Amino acid sequence: MSAAAYALTQLRQNLPRRTIIAIVSVAFWIVATLVQTGSGGVIAIWTGALFMLELIVLSSATRTISIGAMATIFCAGGFMFGLAVLGGDSLRLLVPDRGALLRQFGVTILEESLKLLPVLYYLWRGRKKDTWAMGMTDVVLLATACGAGFSLLEDAHILMHGDVNRLTWLPTTNILGAHMIASHAIWTGLAGATIGLALLLRSRGIIALPIAASGYCWAVLDHTQNNYRISIRNFLATALGAVTADGWMSVYLFVIAGMVAIAFDLYIIHGTLAKIPLKVSLTGGLDGLLSAWRFITNKRAFAFLAYQYRRTSGSARTEIETIAREIAEEMIEEAKSSATAGQSAQPVQA
Repeated sequence: MSAAAYALTQLRQNLPRRTIIAIVSVAFWIVATLVQTGSGGVIAIWTGALFMLELIVLSSATRTISIGAMATIFCAGGFMFGLAVLGGDSLRLLVPDRGALLRQFGVTILEESLKLLPVLYYLWRGRKKDTWAMGMTDVVLLATACGAGFSLLEDAHILMHGDVNRLTWLPTTNILGAHMIASHAIWTGLAGATIGLALLLRSRGIIALPIAASGYCWAVLDHTQNNYRISIRNFLATALGAVTADGWMSVYLFVIAGMVAIAFDLYIIHGTLAKIPLKVSLTGGLDGLLSAWRFITNKRAFAFLAYQYRRTSGSARTEIETIAREIAEEMIEEAKSSATAGQSAQPVQA
């Protein structure tokens, strides 16, 4: 048996079939992008990864979701871009006038909705467990990752024809004169921020719905003004530009949303539970550090559960209690593992 055949056999035995299909699909997506766009694809991948790395570092004190979850949602965003292309082509056949406002709104509503579907599905699937233990920062990261994946091929084609002027600290942006194109990542990140805030305020009832929808509505508005002003210049285009500050408002709102998300999550993490001192020793090696990180993220998840528990009642409290017991058991095991690896941790006090 050749080495390649042996490696393939081992891969099939150790990985589920759907995982292998996902890996092959992602590899095909990346390779196809690079073949079509060359250096533009390389730059697009680099800027998208740099942007997400920046957000991961900034949210390191509050996030609970894994990098693997963000990578999965990033790839789902790329898949949604393919559906958006098909849907956009169909809409162009129905509304051939490029300057028609109906067409511009239709395209942006389609794209902004498709970008949110993977995030909403992730939250819905975890509605009985993981979603209860998530903070606002987690939803922002998921949504931004999906938007970054969605825009990868589009950005690659733009960069293929030359570099763009961008903000250094927001590498996915594109500045055309006085006009700012915030990017799919930022638009979807804003929608995710308001959804994350609404999830933390779900006990407020109906008021959480407009909060959740506000980021999505703004993303549609700014995305529409960007596409519409490229197609046509008239009074409406000028008015849309004024409302969105030539696209710059989305950048300001994204920065504010990020600060609010981190501040709100820090308040919950440090205000809901007593502070848990945890000293990380490098003598524990990589396993010890990973164990300590899992302990820390579980502690954050426990804090979000406690926050939600105090604001809910009935069956929701029963669900949270079950999840909390599972996480508490995991924390105890990780604390023991950290101690074994040369680290120390003290018990949780709710």
